[in-house]
Amino acid sequence: MLSNNANLMITGGTYTVITSGPRGLDLLQHHITLGAVHDSGERFNPPRCHAETRVALLAEIMEWVLEHQHRTSSSILWVHGPAGFGKSAIAQSIAEQCQALGLLAASFFFSREAAGRSHGKHLIATIAYQLALALPEVRPLIEQAIERDPSFFGRSLQTQFQNLVVEPLLSSTTQVGPAFILKPNLVLIDALDECRDPKVQCYIVSLINEGLQQHKNLPLKFIITSRPESHIRTAFEIGNIDRISSRISLQDYFGLHDDVQVFLRIKFEEIKQTHPLCAFISASWPALEVVRDLVRRSSGEIKYAAVVMEYISSPHHRPTERLDVILGLSDAGGDAPFSEFDRVYKNVFASVPNVQAALRILSVIIVMEVKMAPRMIERLMFLQPGDIELSLNELRSVVAFEGDQQSIRVHESLAQFLLDASRSGELCADQGKAHAELARNCLRHLQTNKLPLLTEYACYNFDSHFERATATKELHDEIMNFDLIALYRVTGGITSNFPSNGLHLSLEDLWFFVPAFFDCIQNFAGFKDADAIHDHHRTIFNEYLDAILERYHVDERLVDLVTLLTVHLSSATFQSLDDVPMCKDDLLDLKDAEHLMLVDENGLNTRHIVRRHSQTEPYIALLCDYLEDPEQSGKYFIDGERYACAAVRCLKFVCKSDVKVVMKAYIWSLECIPFLLLKAAHSTAVMSLLVNKGWDHIVRSFNSITAFPVFARMVKEARLAYLISFHLFVSNPSWLHAYPTYGIGRTTANIVYLELGSLTGCSPRSPTTPAFFVPQTKLQKLRRAPADNGLRRRQKAQIGPSRVIPVEDPFPDPDSDVRSVVTQVSILGVIKILCYRLWTQLL
Repeated sequence: MLSNNANLMITGGTYTVITSGPRGLDLLQHHITLGAVHDSGERFNPPRCHAETRVALLAEIMEWVLEHQHRTSSSILWVHGPAGFGKSAIAQSIAEQCQALGLLAASFFFSREAAGRSHGKHLIATIAYQLALALPEVRPLIEQAIERDPSFFGRSLQTQFQNLVVEPLLSSTTQVGPAFILKPNLVLIDALDECRDPKVQCYIVSLINEGLQQHKNLPLKFIITSRPESHIRTAFEIGNIDRISSRISLQDYFGLHDDVQVFLRIKFEEIKQTHPLCAFISASWPALEVVRDLVRRSSGEIKYAAVVMEYISSPHHRPTERLDVILGLSDAGGDAPFSEFDRVYKNVFASVPNVQAALRILSVIIVMEVKMAPRMIERLMFLQPGDIELSLNELRSVVAFEGDQQSIRVHESLAQFLLDASRSGELCADQGKAHAELARNCLRHLQTNKLPLLTEYACYNFDSHFERATATKELHDEIMNFDLIALYRVTGGITSNFPSNGLHLSLEDLWFFVPAFFDCIQNFAGFKDADAIHDHHRTIFNEYLDAILERYHVDERLVDLVTLLTVHLSSATFQSLDDVPMCKDDLLDLKDAEHLMLVDENGLNTRHIVRRHSQTEPYIALLCDYLEDPEQSGKYFIDGERYACAAVRCLKFVCKSDVKVVMKAYIWSLECIPFLLLKAAHSTAVMSLLVNKGWDHIVRSFNSITAFPVFARMVKEARLAYLISFHLFVSNPSWLHAYPTYGIGRTTANIVYLELGSLTGCSPRSPTTPAFFVPQTKLQKLRRAPADNGLRRRQKAQIGPSRVIPVEDPFPDPDSDVRSVVTQVSILGVIKILCYRLWTQLL
């Protein structure tokens, strides 16, 4: 249209520039831990195996890697060994060799000493990022997944793994064919035990195992290194993981002493060539028998040799004299396993000007569960910048400084020495005082909330420090004056009456800390007034709950939402917590009620949590302890009437719902019904739903949920028990007067029980009898069984042989019985529920 436009210039006018949003890879980059990659700058000069050490071991691992390219070996290789056996050096060497061969797809090096690598939050995102770079076919698929839903990074690791790793790789495999397995497909995860949460460690192993077993053609294999911790060992023994995994134990591997000898020889040669006093060192130093003696003392632990050589090679001392110190302190008998370390450490500490200051800092570093950089430790301890260097400068041979932004690494053998008074004597680190100082500082940092890293550390580590702390006056005063409710101001989860001053704590952080705080102060034996401290904080917390729950009572749907929080659920109901708010919205008709959702979001956030075995369970138990205690909750107490209202809502939902459309919400409602009927007061609304055609609809729908037969059985048993209870109390209350000696109160000496026989006043098909029939039932008075230490009340029910029924928990544990094949109603199950209702005076 425009010809000869080479010199055309357009001026003036208005232009609109259209740009697209951030691409998936850009979004992904914000959620990775680049320092965890094997060649990252943060890990500059990482430990690696010397060319002359670990030769046979590295060859065996590389043989496994290369065999897997042809699908003839397992998909997971677990390399494990104790601390000091060089696992990270082995992992680094394998990563570099595989990188050179084009086989490495991704790597992640955990480390307790680095904040970004001490947890698993960014593991999957970091692996996905490397896969996108290493595999061009996969990159657009990962980007598309992120662009479709950028919220993946706030989801569970399982969800991230499925959507960012498994599905893109499977789709790419389908597109390019079998040749895809020859591409880079090795994922190396080092030091899994350095992830701070043991549950997360096992979770990572589990999700990798499940992903590989569910998708046989997933073109990935994993090398995982760790210490042989008991929980990690267990994770590698369940879920049929042995079918797809291999193991290498460094502790049982031959040639470790040879590797130590090679290491010592190389390091002695470096000293003779690079030490400032190398001109004064004899070429024959040290003697061969001296090196052999050091190898014997190491017991194959490369770490021991590294500590000794670091001490000897100090540029500020004569190496020959330092070696003489080591040899002069040796014990010819060698009976004490740590005598060499003990005497070396005592000699090293003799040169420290301020031993107490050094021990205070070392004690804190040792007992901390997360390692930090020097500057961060100083802020945690409220020290001045540079105090750590001043106090620990003379300990550099046994304490590793890795820069201002890196951590301080205390050798494990030194920690064991300092914590054992029989070994260290006056150098013993006082763990109780160190924990007390850290617990007190945790509360101070939670209160000030200035540094996110320290706030997070304080949240998740206060309980472990407090439980092991010495009861100091300073700790007592800090606990007493702590403002617990102030934490809610920095989560966004409190009413607008409290202004927010930052969002350093998430709701998950709050749910973890609050119950841990109450549990700590309630069970701490060090303070004589521990009960008074607990009651003080509990009163303040209850007042906060009173103010929040006032907002919930504007609508019955919110009241039922709170009531349903008390229901115990199995983990099978919600395999993903992402389903929880969706199911609650379906049941309570909240999808179009944003104003009610906002009330919950600014309150207890009950839409996002359920009472089951999970990290939030202690927090929910704390809320339920308040809701189920009339003395604490007052007018917000969940009584039988409220349970009946919630039961009506669930029953109506399952009666009218199309199971295929709302399966997850239906299953959840079905599991709630037995618990609600167990505690519900007598209600004609409930009765009408249990005996009319709606019940026939529920029975028919049971065929759609055959995977969970225990739910159906529990609903049927709870229904029968409720109908019996309603009939005896409402339809035929005279039965109580016919047996005046039968008490049903908590304080009576006897209690009424049901036994196989005939039920007084009932006939199988009489018009006044509900549509059920229990063969030959009758009432019998049985003497109450003794209470277990006055805490648990159990009663005897005679059904054939004498049995003891735990009336406080009539239902089986859903997690252990959820896939039971027993579908028929149990008379014993019905009687258990009736006994519970008798005991709680609901019958």
